Amino acid sequence: MTIPLKTPLALLLAFTLAAAALLLTAAPSRAAVKVCPSTFQVLHDDHIGQLELPKGHYQIALLKPNKPLDCEGAALLFRKFLEDFDGKLQGRWRVIPKSQTFKRGSSGVGFRVKRRGKKHGGGGGKHPSNGGRRCPNTFTVEHNDQIGKLKLRKGEYHYTRLTRSSPSCQRIPTLFAKFLQDADGNLPRGWRLAVRRAAFIKKGTGGDGFRVKPVR
Repeated sequence: MTIPLKTPLALLLAFTLAAAALLLTAAPSRAAVKVCPSTFQVLHDDHIGQLELPKGHYQIALLKPNKPLDCEGAALLFRKFLEDFDGKLQGRWRVIPKSQTFKRGSSGVGFRVKRRGKKHGGGGGKHPSNGGRRCPNTFTVEHNDQIGKLKLRKGEYHYTRLTRSSPSCQRIPTLFAKFLQDADGNLPRGWRLAVRRAAFIKKGTGGDGFRVKPVR
């Protein structure tokens, strides 16, 4: 039996279909990323674990737009992660410094950030928020220490006012030194400790207080 040879037209058609199949296979990975329209402002040089984040505006891109995470939610998470003390994120989230990416478990949910030269859009969020600001000086912890469940390694620490009505930058070092004497975490009356944020908050206020973070 003679097998008919393919005509040039048939070969061209086969090649075109194969190329189209390759493009369709590659398309989902590109389409899966959604760039959020507004930038998020980091008001001072910061870090999340090993991820360094210089002061500036950051574009947020969702890894899986069809998953239950929108741009507003990603911005809120980014702000929360910036307040994290040691980079060990909660809720099965992890940070991947090399790609500036945050992922939740193996679900595919996540986002990545990239520094931009200038602000783009509005309403993207900022850190610190609520009028808080990082104080210009640092505090030295002389030896490995702890306040309740908050473990503090020897070294330099930034301290940040949480709100405009928080204790002043001049007052915070005195308060922090006093709290370091409470190894059991029983702070003076009127204060409570948020361990994950390393934040010291005055009870009965709108969140007044300060938080600390190691200098990198």
